[in-house]
Amino acid sequence: MQNLSTLQQRTRDASYPVLPPELIDLVVDFLSDDWRVLVNCALVHPEWAPRACTHLSARRDVALLVGKSPPTDHTVTYMNVQYFEGVFLPETPLSNALRYLRIHGSAPASLSRFDPVSTLPSQLSLSHLTQLRSLTLQNILINDIPQAISMIWSCPSLEELSVQSIGIRRSLDVSQTRNASVAATAGIPSLPRLKEIRVLAGGEEASAFFNALEACVGDTAPPMPVRSLTLRLYSRRPCKDSVTLPLCAWTDAILNIRHTLEELDISTPMPLHYFPEPFTRPPNDIRFLDAINACRALQHLTIRHLPPSGPDLFMHNCVVHLRGVSTLLASHSETETLPAPLSSLRRLTLVLTYYLRPPLAAPLSVIEEFAHLGRALASEAAYPSLAAVNIYFYPSWCDPRSVFISEDARSSYLAAVSAALQPLARRGVDVKVEPTETARQERC
Repeated sequence: MQNLSTLQQRTRDASYPVLPPELIDLVVDFLSDDWRVLVNCALVHPEWAPRACTHLSARRDVALLVGKSPPTDHTVTYMNVQYFEGVFLPETPLSNALRYLRIHGSAPASLSRFDPVSTLPSQLSLSHLTQLRSLTLQNILINDIPQAISMIWSCPSLEELSVQSIGIRRSLDVSQTRNASVAATAGIPSLPRLKEIRVLAGGEEASAFFNALEACVGDTAPPMPVRSLTLRLYSRRPCKDSVTLPLCAWTDAILNIRHTLEELDISTPMPLHYFPEPFTRPPNDIRFLDAINACRALQHLTIRHLPPSGPDLFMHNCVVHLRGVSTLLASHSETETLPAPLSSLRRLTLVLTYYLRPPLAAPLSVIEEFAHLGRALASEAAYPSLAAVNIYFYPSWCDPRSVFISEDARSSYLAAVSAALQPLARRGVDVKVEPTETARQERC
């Protein structure tokens, strides 16, 4: 930190020799590939700061490490908390230039991505980053949930929020987490620019943090202009309560942002039909499917089904899941207050597993449900904007025997599904039915 203080002293010393502006621009432009070098350039002299800050504002790889050992991504340069607090001071050009920030914990001891080992520092503050637009939290263990929520909500210009592999201390009393989080953020202004929320993965014990995050999205008045919502809550075990309930808890949030939500991407280990009622909070008693159906601006809907192991259970879950999707798209609702259907829908993507046993034929019950789905979407009056339906299948990741399915059997299965969706193809919808080995990756 002594060298850093010397650089900061030089920024206040106008007599320190400088280069002509043209040469300064050339030097800073040449060094713009490394954000740490840009920070150093901004600290050399006040005349270097504008050009360096301009490049820094476009860097998406600025990363803060809150643990001891960095993740395995060697393409990212990390800073520690001491460096961050010493350089990005309040009301300085560097702090005002920061647009994108990633906060990482140390790499987990095991290969599991559900085991964060680095604790989020309680004193860490982001409120002085007034122009911060994108924030990512990854591989972090949380001791104080309200403090973590307050830290996020203290960024008034935030547009993108990504939360990945978050855990909480098992010793925490999370019975009042939701109310405590709302109380902690009651005096903080809303995020009027927040457009994208991504919640990816998490351990069984992370549901309390996700519920608290949902509370801030669901209780905001006026609603935040969220256009894209991704909820991929995985579990190491096919446990219904540990993953399904956090997903269902987002019912209120989806309802609150339904007028602006254009993209929704969800993952579930259980069929949509099995989703329980959301947590009781008057006056909302609407089901999760009805909350999705209330999103009148929804254009892109992606649903991933990650079922428990076992061929019989899988087959039953697949049928029930497809029936739930068909029910959603057929605009069947138990309430009488919601209009139907999702007339703005342009693209539907379903990611499903397949498990075939001898005689290696597509089960009739599954094909029948795909036929129902095709009929639900075939109405041009109901879905005038529908342009694409993508169905991706991948081998059951719960049963290694599924990888030995023959190519002929898989082709027959996909052909049967494509035939069931012919009503969509006849009306000009681009129907894609394909196998994939990366159903849990971004590109699906």
